Amino acid sequence: LNDCLVNRVLDLSLIDGRRECEVVQFNQPVNAGSAYVRGVEVGFQHAFDHLDGFWSGFGVSANYTYADSEVKEQTITNALGDTFTFRAAPLPNTSLHTLNTTVYYDKDGKQLRLAYNTRSDFLRSSAPLVGGTRTYGEGNDSLDLSGGWQVTKALRLNFQAVNLLDTVRRDYSVLEGDTNATLGNAIPAEELGLGDAPTGRTTFLQNTGRIFRIGARYEF
Repeated sequence: LNDCLVNRVLDLSLIDGRRECEVVQFNQPVNAGSAYVRGVEVGFQHAFDHLDGFWSGFGVSANYTYADSEVKEQTITNALGDTFTFRAAPLPNTSLHTLNTTVYYDKDGKQLRLAYNTRSDFLRSSAPLVGGTRTYGEGNDSLDLSGGWQVTKALRLNFQAVNLLDTVRRDYSVLEGDTNATLGNAIPAEELGLGDAPTGRTTFLQNTGRIFRIGARYEF
């Protein structure tokens, strides 16, 4: 990938000789020099419509992806002329491992679908090398159930059960730091690779709980 679009976070500080303005966080997508994604994707789908009666409505599908990615180290200059170096990082929102599976039933106006998804940790955003933090999303699992019934030509009932595993979304931060601690008071950088970075520094937690919805639609 060339000119890969990634998200960078910079702090802008303006000094006008009379006072120092507040630090403003400026978040903007920029073009990186180069990046790569290497991996493999395997998929399977089968409908059991060759079976008799009730069983002919069933089907399964599955998809697994392995994606090893990297955005090369980059130095950029902001609007004030300051330079910032971003160390090499995985492509944002790209997990090493992703698995999606679905079991479904669709026959005689009745639909039922059970979907399970899982992914490993992934990068959310990077920050400049010195004094910045890199934010990762923790891998998670999800299980959802949905269905519908076409009662008549005009009436349809449906339901959804979302997040049956009660999955919690968690983000954690890793110190970019100074790789060689060349500054006297700098903290050495931590490991940044997926699977190697320390995960104990939680920065965001979200738990929606299990969500259930039912509905009806009538056409006339």
